[in-house]
Amino acid sequence: MKNTSQKQVRKPADMSRKPRTMAKGLTLIELLVVIAIIAILATLLLPALAAAKRKAPDTQCRNNLEQMASASFMYAADYGPMDYANGVST
Repeated sequence: MKNTSQKQVRKPADMSRKPRTMAKGLTLIELLVVIAIIAILATLLLPALAAAKRKAPDTQCRNNLEQMASASFMYAADYGPMDYANGVST
């Protein structure tokens, strides 16, 4: 006797095959899109870098002045005020 409760289900021909795997790598269009995005980001970034480059000497000068002022105050705290006309401590 055959067991009639279990019926065989036929699969369509497409389901019995293994699915295709995607090709590895980038297509030419994808590569061009990536290059275009990088170019757009670079054009947005370059003006900001140029502005920072212009401000660098001002920042360095300000830092040097602050260091000189700090050194003068520390010297004055240790040895008294400086007579800048004669270059000696008073």
